[in-house]
Amino acid sequence: MLSALELAIIAILACLAWWGSTGLILLVLARPEKTHKRAMLVGVMLATAAIFVVWQTAVSTTVTAIVASFLATLAIWGAIEMAFLMGYVIGPVRETCPPDLTTWNRFKASWHALSHHELALAGALTLLFFATRGAPNTMAFDSFALLWLMRLSTKLNIFLGVRNASEELLGPRTRHLASYFRKATMNPLFPVSITATTLVTILLASEAVTSTNAASAAGATLLATFAALAVVEHCFLMLPLQQSALWPWPTKSETPTPARSVEITSRAMKT
Repeated sequence: MLSALELAIIAILACLAWWGSTGLILLVLARPEKTHKRAMLVGVMLATAAIFVVWQTAVSTTVTAIVASFLATLAIWGAIEMAFLMGYVIGPVRETCPPDLTTWNRFKASWHALSHHELALAGALTLLFFATRGAPNTMAFDSFALLWLMRLSTKLNIFLGVRNASEELLGPRTRHLASYFRKATMNPLFPVSITATTLVTILLASEAVTSTNAASAAGATLLATFAALAVVEHCFLMLPLQQSALWPWPTKSETPTPARSVEITSRAMKT
């Protein structure tokens, strides 16, 4: 059984891993586009190494193996997100959303704009499922599945309408995606999303503090921390506060110009 201090250290490690990896991706994204291919190559190499780590740690249920599986999963997730933000893995349609579409037609248009990214995430999730199937350590699949579900909830909320979609975090090749967003002070899905995510956080946190198995407690703590971060991310959607405030150094140069922001907002409000 892990002590409260040990659980807190694991939770802090998860927060730092999330904050640091996201900030690093945004920092790379803010660099000249000619450097993106090299950065993407490094990301692919790290993701490949991470898959090997997942395969090696799947047979072990030590705390070290659990944490290593989690960090490896984060590396795989990060590589896919970097490919998305850099514009390498988005969708077959790379144009702004046509104005005055019905909700269903805008959903179909959004799918064509994002399908390659969604399929990449689904493919990685499937790979991790088979890599850990029947193994005693399924942390890699569990953490990636949690990230995927939380991200899917965020995307659906942004599609239905939120106050703050943080368009400034999009890269130069993905700025057109902001035209598929919708501005709104609330949508029907948001209360369901925030309630479900909060309940998941509470359940995982409860498991972490009551588990008598050190590895199970460590795994539940990592998952609970990321579920809590998902709650924070969902709150940012409805707050008049941009997520870029958490990473001010890499995003300043990538903030859309006022004219571009007006154009995106007006197009989104028409849908």
